[in-house]
Amino acid sequence: MILALAVTTVLAREANQLLQPALPRSQWADMLIADLVDSDAHVLRAPLFRRRARGLAKFRYPPLQLTDEELAEAHNQCLGHQAAAGLAPRRSDSSMKKRGSTD
Repeated sequence: MILALAVTTVLAREANQLLQPALPRSQWADMLIADLVDSDAHVLRAPLFRRRARGLAKFRYPPLQLTDEELAEAHNQCLGHQAAAGLAPRRSDSSMKKRGSTD
């Protein structure tokens, strides 16, 4: 069992190395953000988001050396997609009343 896991890990790393030059860096950053969201749906709005993104980049995507700017762009793009899909968190009723909404 351990041998199978080791072989799978080695093959995954080799496939990753072959894909690195074939995919744009922005796509790698998008995949990293998707990995974070898969692990925690609320991570996009977490105060420590950038720290978690950097940690995952160093752990799972070290050869790419993704920059903070690339990660921030992917983060902002993901937030934009969520807002466009209506997945952004709703404001509480009290904040809506403060703004003068009658809904």
